[in-house]
Formats: sequence, structure tokens, C-alpha cells
Amino acid sequence: MRKLFFLIVLIFLSGKVFSQTVVVTDDATYTTGNASSVLDVKSVLKGFLAPRMTQAQRTAITTPADGLLVYQTDGTKGFYFYNGTAAAWTLFASGSGTGWSTTGNSGTSAITNFLGTTDNVNLKLRTNNIQRVLVDSIGSVGIGLSPIFTASPARERLLVDGGATAANPTTSYNIIAGKGYIDNYLQLNIQNMSPTANASSDLVASNDAATQTTNFVNVGINSSGNTATGIIAGASNAYIYSTGNDFAIGNGTAAKNLLLFTGGTAATNERMRINGTGNVGIGKTPLYKFDVKGRASFDSTVVAPNYSSTLQTLSSGTITWDQTKGATAAVTLTGNSTLTITNATAGMYGLIKVKQDATGSRTLTLPAGSKVINAGAGVVTLTTTANAVDVLSYFYDGTNYFWTIGYNYN
Repeated sequence: MRKLFFLIVLIFLSGKVFSQTVVVTDDATYTTGNASSVLDVKSVLKGFLAPRMTQAQRTAITTPADGLLVYQTDGTKGFYFYNGTAAAWTLFASGSGTGWSTTGNSGTSAITNFLGTTDNVNLKLRTNNIQRVLVDSIGSVGIGLSPIFTASPARERLLVDGGATAANPTTSYNIIAGKGYIDNYLQLNIQNMSPTANASSDLVASNDAATQTTNFVNVGINSSGNTATGIIAGASNAYIYSTGNDFAIGNGTAAKNLLLFTGGTAATNERMRINGTGNVGIGKTPLYKFDVKGRASFDSTVVAPNYSSTLQTLSSGTITWDQTKGATAAVTLTGNSTLTITNATAGMYGLIKVKQDATGSRTLTLPAGSKVINAGAGVVTLTTTANAVDVLSYFYDGTNYFWTIGYNYN
């Protein structure tokens, strides 16, 4: 009875009752309580002190009521309320509590703390109240306003939707960009870790009408254990191909080349070159529309209508006959001269018309390795008459030039 008496006295001394609202206050100006509250505590000098206890004491409360409030004085300190629906104590969110603060959190654990959901529900991130990122309930990530994932099994793990409809068009031609600064190669790497029979790693660009089999271009490499069949199949074989219409590959810069190489990336590994004027060279820099260094083999007839060899007009003296510019030549000797042949390959042959000038009796020394029929090594006797014409022909076996001579065509 004494306790009840003191409680009644305390209420009458420090509080007022307004229409079922109990007001506790030290503010003389506060004369009415809040009608929506059963207890209205107001002070200009002091705070409200809730029940204080340790974590062990809090968890020992028998059958806590839904909404019960206490302040924990040890461990993770703070106000805890009992959530009857979840049947668990919950710490009020704060910068140092279990809630995520807008200014960052400290003391978190990468094992137990996370940002996300614990049920089978998507997670969305927004700015300006507009969806920017979606992590769906099965782990696919979509970036954009309304990313639409492809149905399984082709469902994307990451989908960037910059605007995929006429009503929601893309505003930038850069959908994905990667930048870096390093004195080494900087790469975008797609690696399929499966070593199995049909595995490959591929980079694919497709158009609006593309399917799994049409209207795309593919750059890829097979797995180390690939045993599939077909022209692009085979272990560790790489490929580039298209399933659209025409497939263009080239160099769009004026006066620059398109190169093909094998066996390494050194300059000596170049095998074919198409230069800026359209000349094609195999084994050499092309001087003509089709220029081959070495012997060519054809399994059918080669038709070259209206073809004539380029006739080189050479100058007397130290004469250089470049075989890449034509295997036929003509020279008028205005003095004693020496002939040098360049860029000859085994199996090559050529013809040169040698004319004396109005004086005549000019001599011609043949290239090293020359052998002249019925005349000995490197010695050629020309018609000495003024304006006389001799025709010399050679066959080259890779070491020697074997010459035959037609004399005095005047």
C-alpha cells in the first residue's frame, strides 16, 4: 500500500492528466498533453531514461511483449525493441549499429554483414527515384531502367540495358567502355574454364535480327579438349567468322597495308600483304597486282588474256636488272658495261635485248655465276657491228645463270 500511495503522490506532484493522457513535465508552459498519446513526457532540462540492462539480462526476459523497449549497456550498446512478429530483439538503426548509415559504417564483418535480401526477392538500386541496377533473385545483374533477361539457358549473368526500344532509345554510343594506363597490354578477357569437348570462349556482335545461328560475327578460341568437328573445330583452334551477308575485312586508312603472318610476330613471319593500292604480294612487298616470291603451283590452267611481260629499258654502264620489275629488258650499250641481276629465284628465266650504239664494239660483263653456252664461264662475245642487236636468255637454278645467245638480228 505504501508503494501505491507514493506512486499516486508522484503522479499528482509531477504530472497532469488530460482526457486519459498522462503528462509528465517540468515545463510550466506545457499545459496540454498530446491527445494521441497515453503518456506524454516533456522536459526542457532532462531526458528520458529507459530501463538499462546487460545483453544477458535482456535475453533473459521471460515472454517479452511485442514492442518492449530496453537499453543494452554492454556488447553492441543501444536501444533494443522486441519484434513479436519476428520473435527477435532488434537494435534501433544507427551509424554504429546494424543499420547501414548514409555516411558509412564501421566495425562490420564481411562474413555476417551484407547489403541485400534474405528472401527470394529482387534487389533494386535507384537514383532520383529511378531504377539503375537490378540484382534479381537468381543472381543475374541488370543495369538500366528495365533490363529484360533472355530466357534460360541463354540468360545473361550481366545485362547492360542502355535503352533497347524506340520509346526508350540509347542516348550514348558507348554501352560499355574500359580504360586504363599501363606500359603493357590492357585486355578484355573472356575465359571459359571448361576443358571439355564442345567448349570455347567467344566474343560475339549481333544485329537486331540475330538468332543463335544467324546474323552475328564471332571471334573465339576452342578449349584445350575440344573434339568437335567442322572447319573451326579442334583443340585450342582460334577463329573469326560471320553468319550475316558479306563479310568485309580490311584497312580503312589510305596508303596502309593489310598483312597476314604465320609462325610468329617478327617481321620475317609476314606471308602475304595487300598494299594501299590493291597489289597483292606473297612472300614480298608487291609491285604488281599479283606478285609472288618463289615458285607457284596451279592444279588447273592459268588464263592470262592479253598478258605481256613488262619490258624494262635499262641504262648502259653499271646495269641493274631487277626481276621483280619484269623478266624482259632492253639496253643500248654506249660504253663497256657490267650486268647485275637482282631478286632472281631458282627456276626463273629472262630475256634481254642488247644493242650496240653507233660506235659498236661495246662489251658486256655478265653477273657472277654466269655460264655461257660454248663460251666458258661468264664470257660473252657480242656482235661488234654498229647498231647490231643480240638477244641473251638465261635460266637460273639458284646458283648459276645459264646463258644462250642469239646473234646479230640486224
